[in-house]
Amino acid sequence: MTDISATSFFRTAADSTGPAIGEPVYEPDDGEHKQLWDRWYPQLQPTMHRHLAVDLPSGHPAHDKRRPLHERARALLDHVAQGAYTTKGLGYHWTDDPKYDHLATGARIQPGQTAVTVHARTVPRHHIEDNTYVLEDRAVRDWDTDPEREVPLKRGAPVHVTGISWKSIDGRQHHTFDQPITHRASHSGHSRTAAVEHGDDIPSRLLNPHGHHIRANTGGYTNVEMVPRHEIERYASQPLIPGHTKEVGTHMATSGEMEPLLLHYHPASGEAYLGEGNHRLDAARHLQMDHLPLRVQRSNYGLPGPGVKVPQDHPALAAGGHVPADIKPSDIGLTTVDNPSIPEGDLRSARNDYHLTGRPRMATATKPCPCCGGTGEHDTGFECYHCDGGRTVPADSEDDVWCDGQLPDGGHGKTAGASGDLPEGMTFYHVPADERGHHRVEAYTPDDVYGNRMIGSIIWHPQHGEVQYLETDHTVRRRGVATALWDEAHSYAKQHGLAAPRHSDTQTGEGKAWAAHTAAFTTPVPDNHEPYQHEHPWLPRDHFFAPGEKGLDPRLFDENDRMHPIVRQHLLSLLNAFWAPKYGDSWQSWARVYLAGSEASHFLGPGGMGNGDLDILIGINYELARHYVDAFTGEPDSALGDQLTEELRAGLNDDARMLPGPDGKETGPWENTWFVIKDPSGTGDIRNIKPYAAYDMTADDWAVRPVETPDDFGPEKLPESTWDIVDAVRALVRAVGELPPGPREREGAALYDYLHTDRSAAFGEEGTGLYDTANVVFKSLIEAPGHPLQQLVDWKRAHERGSREGKAAA
Repeated sequence: MTDISATSFFRTAADSTGPAIGEPVYEPDDGEHKQLWDRWYPQLQPTMHRHLAVDLPSGHPAHDKRRPLHERARALLDHVAQGAYTTKGLGYHWTDDPKYDHLATGARIQPGQTAVTVHARTVPRHHIEDNTYVLEDRAVRDWDTDPEREVPLKRGAPVHVTGISWKSIDGRQHHTFDQPITHRASHSGHSRTAAVEHGDDIPSRLLNPHGHHIRANTGGYTNVEMVPRHEIERYASQPLIPGHTKEVGTHMATSGEMEPLLLHYHPASGEAYLGEGNHRLDAARHLQMDHLPLRVQRSNYGLPGPGVKVPQDHPALAAGGHVPADIKPSDIGLTTVDNPSIPEGDLRSARNDYHLTGRPRMATATKPCPCCGGTGEHDTGFECYHCDGGRTVPADSEDDVWCDGQLPDGGHGKTAGASGDLPEGMTFYHVPADERGHHRVEAYTPDDVYGNRMIGSIIWHPQHGEVQYLETDHTVRRRGVATALWDEAHSYAKQHGLAAPRHSDTQTGEGKAWAAHTAAFTTPVPDNHEPYQHEHPWLPRDHFFAPGEKGLDPRLFDENDRMHPIVRQHLLSLLNAFWAPKYGDSWQSWARVYLAGSEASHFLGPGGMGNGDLDILIGINYELARHYVDAFTGEPDSALGDQLTEELRAGLNDDARMLPGPDGKETGPWENTWFVIKDPSGTGDIRNIKPYAAYDMTADDWAVRPVETPDDFGPEKLPESTWDIVDAVRALVRAVGELPPGPREREGAALYDYLHTDRSAAFGEEGTGLYDTANVVFKSLIEAPGHPLQQLVDWKRAHERGSREGKAAA
């Protein structure tokens, strides 16, 4: 008896690998379904489901009521994952229909069978099958018109199972696993054939810039096999374009990828012709790649060029059957090899000819990655960083390693651009909203071989802003592309009156790490509705404690909330003229310049102007600073920050700074202060100190968008306990003022130090920023009647002066 019947709730012939006899001939794939799934994917539910009719052997643990439910569930999942189809795995056909959150009815279940529903996280977009040939062969209908909302998976796609439901002898059962359990849509275990999967190595003497062999990019095709190069050359007859072979070879070597060559096969004549990949084939000869990925496609109307007889006809012809559209090379007698050996030879001349980047190295013996077990990824749902998803590592590398899908630094995500600067020549393209209203921004880079190439895209909802989909090409990961898309989408939304993109509540592990890095800190605005229980002698009712103004100082910002270029360039030029003679141009690599504080906020004074406090804060990446500037070597972060701040204070601070205006007239005077932020992370990211507004002058965009308070905002929106503390501190200041000289200054200085330290904590890791109680108390003492904070400052200065005089007299 078979374990699992060939009956699926979605197909009468589930997971079939080819069309049945008599099915129509399909036209060549035109990429239609790739475009459709790009549009459908953002609409998918976060969970997908697969239903099976399972023949369980007698006494299987799933039906053993004496066992704990979690044991029964795990045993059932393990049994289902063994499969009984052409390949092992959970299968290709899934649905995201919410009605399948719980066990479906027992329709189509035969006597003795068990109805099983497997629940899993919806796979990433690139694991969804979008090849028209494959979809037609599997009889998959379009998702938006299919009553079953089928989500087709690619061969070998990882599936992260969250739970399983089944109909048992004691009723319907459901179990949610504590942690997702990873299986595959299909795999062939240890009996793998010569079939090539996406990401497989193409052995050569060359390692690509990431230290791996060039890899196969199958594009979702499941009929790719590794064939000796000399055998493919028999079918190549197209003339080669001078110079193009070198362009293609350079692209293969530097991108680290190669698409399968395409052989057209005409069943009626038994001949074949290499239709796509002639220049790739020639480049592979120069790069000494002895085995190449090849797929075969049926041609019904003759060949586009002179054909060569294949070793054998397709078996279906002898049986009088139908030749499928997609054919494996082995089906027509071509030699296929599983795990080809690394070829002999020297690539020195090829490295020169192809201008290979990334310090290409000669291939060495390898072994399966000990971190991920040679799978290229972890159960967490993203690739192994020890082998960079390559599944193999040098044979002499350490065995005692484990990243669990986390970055090598132990991390929670590298900063954008960690693997280099933004790709050169990157441009954006804004795609009009689809029929469901979703908006899209795409990023492109120039490509000498293929023209403009899309390297990333973001899709978000124009009403509530939730990001539905954000992806970057793996060749440009960690180079800031996702962050650039995020920023461009924000700008586009603002210009067109759309909701600004916001991070989705459903994210992958990598997505959460990236979101934590890119999300500008947003100051929480209090919204107290509890009535106050007693009167307070004074409450502030202006600036941060009044309804917010919707606008920025027009002397600094334009109508789109961007800093005027002439102002930004003038301030950056001031810093460059001051630092370049000391540190050279390197400061632009280790320093980030921000405008922060009141002049970067919506809190404007009379006439719609700011208060003239021009606070320029500079974030320092101390590791890079010590790398570029020898004089900084060995200096602790705090000491180096203090040194730079003192230099700025002496050389750039100006109480009467004049700035060029957008209309050509000067503005000012400005009280201009420059200083280095105290960022405990040492990266120079101002978001770590939670300012209430900060404009990144280096990137020319907002790092922390200004606080916007509602029209009904006032001090009563803060909890009454906040003002109880303010009242108490004001009373304490009055009490200090009644002390005799000496103790008064000493106690006043101590109280100021306490309040100042407490306020600093408001902008630290555990603080909430502007409306943190510690900051509210400090700000209130500035404006309160009698100016109590100024009193404390005066007493502190007098105490310090007295201490110096006492030491001098001693």
